[in-house]
Amino acid sequence: MTAVQAAGMILLSGLASLDRLAGMNVMLSRPFVVAGIVGYTFDNLGICLFIGILFEFMGMLEVPVGTTVANDDTFGGYAASLLVATGAASHNAVSLLFCVCATVIMMYPVTLSDKYCRSFNRWLIDQSIKNNRSDFESRLISYGLIVSFLRGVVVYNAAAAVIWCFLYLVDKMHNTSYPPYMSLILLAIFMGGYLVRFFSVNTLFKVGLLAGGMVFGWLAL
Repeated sequence: MTAVQAAGMILLSGLASLDRLAGMNVMLSRPFVVAGIVGYTFDNLGICLFIGILFEFMGMLEVPVGTTVANDDTFGGYAASLLVATGAASHNAVSLLFCVCATVIMMYPVTLSDKYCRSFNRWLIDQSIKNNRSDFESRLISYGLIVSFLRGVVVYNAAAAVIWCFLYLVDKMHNTSYPPYMSLILLAIFMGGYLVRFFSVNTLFKVGLLAGGMVFGWLAL
């Protein structure tokens, strides 16, 4: 990855998060769009668009109604396409499945940052009303835009780095490109995650349950 490409990804991750949190609303945050930009940047457009379509389908399963915050499919399209485009995962079906499923698992904590960012924006508004600062509106908007942008730059890229480390460790442990049974384990976790999300419990408990199931499956094998 060149310095120009790295700078482009930093800018893209920030703008995609900003667009997702209603800072722009130009559809840049759609997984198909953000994955396409990543693919074009790294001259790997075809496979990245395919990944973007996968995360578009996942996003269709969750419609944000009212105050519900859907899982961050923008991050999914960005991180998975970036990992494939930069060679962290190869183009064979097993490696792609492994990469996509690992990214889906990481979407849970990333979505928490989405909720915290929205909560911070609400806190700013409440403070403005409490202090009767009607002239504070433009500054509030600026703060919200900056926080949304920085969230994408920091959280998206840090989470993608965690996934990269995970893929690297698995590849080193098995000295091969992700054996099929590993992908089947991750696929089962992925499907289980969509069942667990319907539980009426705290999100952190759901993430812990998924992680515990993954560790148990690893030890069992």
